[in-house]
Amino acid sequence: MLHVMVLSHTADRSFEGAIAACGAPLVGWLAEKAFGFTGTAATSEDIEANLQKARSLGNALLVFTTIPWALCAIFFSGLHWTYPRDKLWAEEQILRAHPVSMELVETHGTEEGGHASKDEERQRLTLRTDSARTEHGWVVREGSLEETVEVPLH
Repeated sequence: MLHVMVLSHTADRSFEGAIAACGAPLVGWLAEKAFGFTGTAATSEDIEANLQKARSLGNALLVFTTIPWALCAIFFSGLHWTYPRDKLWAEEQILRAHPVSMELVETHGTEEGGHASKDEERQRLTLRTDSARTEHGWVVREGSLEETVEVPLH
């Protein structure tokens, strides 16, 4: 699983770097063709010409930042729907690879003053396991853990 994550991150970085290398020439081309940039980027005594060049380059930069970010927002917003399902699938794969084993250590009936609880009869179980789920959902294997849970008697 780790090698897939590393491979996808590497592919993403390579793709983004290759696209970024094309950015500066494309911004210059768009500034000339769509926004009327002429001459060089050097400043001159004509303030109005300098402002026109700055506007042309600024507009081209705006196009080449807003469009890719909008595309990223569209594509990554799909994760809102697919991520929970993918996370559940990954957790199931981990649990299949490292199954949780439990053993019953002891049982205790819950009684108040020698009588059963008013709401319902419950039994307290102490379980010992070699795995646990953290708040992130991953399985941790660090020796035996004991947990006491109460379960209703049906």
